[in-house]
Amino acid sequence: MDLVLWTVISGFLAARILYVAYDLDYFLKNPFEILAIWRGGIIFYGGLIGGVAGFLFYSSRIQFPRRETLDL
Repeated sequence: MDLVLWTVISGFLAARILYVAYDLDYFLKNPFEILAIWRGGIIFYGGLIGGVAGFLFYSSRIQFPRRETLDL
């Protein structure tokens, strides 16, 4: 469960960060819109990259067998 939590949270944060970076001019003019996730705005590949990064971080932190886990 901890692995899923790290993966999902890091994936969601990275997806939002990449969306904000993609349309940075708008978000620099409206900085409070960065937190307005109910209006949409996440990028799929940002979530994928963030999820993989969260998985790698957590699995290396607790000495988790990566290959067997990815096989699941």
